[in-house]
Amino acid sequence: LTAKLREYQRSGFAWLWHLHEAQMTGILADDMGLGKTVQALALLTKAKEDEGDAPSLIVCPTAVLSVWTQELKTGLSLMVWHGAERAENRRLLKKSDIIVTTYAILRRDIDELSKLRFRYALLDEAQYIKNWATTTAKSAKMLKADHRLALSGTPVENHLVDLWAIFDFL
Repeated sequence: LTAKLREYQRSGFAWLWHLHEAQMTGILADDMGLGKTVQALALLTKAKEDEGDAPSLIVCPTAVLSVWTQELKTGLSLMVWHGAERAENRRLLKKSDIIVTTYAILRRDIDELSKLRFRYALLDEAQYIKNWATTTAKSAKMLKADHRLALSGTPVENHLVDLWAIFDFL
């Protein structure tokens, strides 16, 4: 990872790495623009360095898909699982370090994605699953991963049950 982390981001990364080593899940929740993405990428980079190859899945809103692809200037291989060409790239799923997809594609392709085992299943803007009864939330829970992580600037939007739905995924 070539990014220079600020002190609070180094603290956040250290906390994420502690969760990783302890086999725990977590929510990284802070204000928008404070670097949740770079902290998560630092975590995924360290996990690959220490544990070798295994794909991680990042699920995000379509509006921030490009943010992840722009931020991924690391030694990690990236696959964007989005658009009509994804069926042609199916064989690359297990060969990529990071697969980035959207909540809409997760719902559509959950049968295929749930057959894979990921190092991380990471939900960005995790409040998208705030309603535990939706197909999106149910699909996220079907993912098989060694570790789960949620990122959110607004983990509680309306009711405390919003947060419960994220913990249900974790």
